[in-house]
Amino acid sequence: MQVSLGCSYLKTTLKYDFPEVAGRAAAERARQQAAANEAYARVAPDFEPTMSEVTSTLTQMVRLRGPPALTSSKRVAAPPVTSSRSCCQK
Repeated sequence: MQVSLGCSYLKTTLKYDFPEVAGRAAAERARQQAAANEAYARVAPDFEPTMSEVTSTLTQMVRLRGPPALTSSKRVAAPPVTSSRSCCQK
């Protein structure tokens, strides 16, 4: 509350001009996004042969074996305990 009153006093009474923080932050985000887009545009062509090779390999795998299962329905039993001592014995 006191900070808000202090800022209001500086703006109205002393006519202090605060820098536009929100505008600068938005401009910085836009600059960073533009830099990221430029970097992507430079790098993307290098990955095109790799992506086509991956796509081709996956297509061949699906033709040969069918689509890969994302989850396994098989349950694996835990191996039996072979120790003769119990963990609770002293």
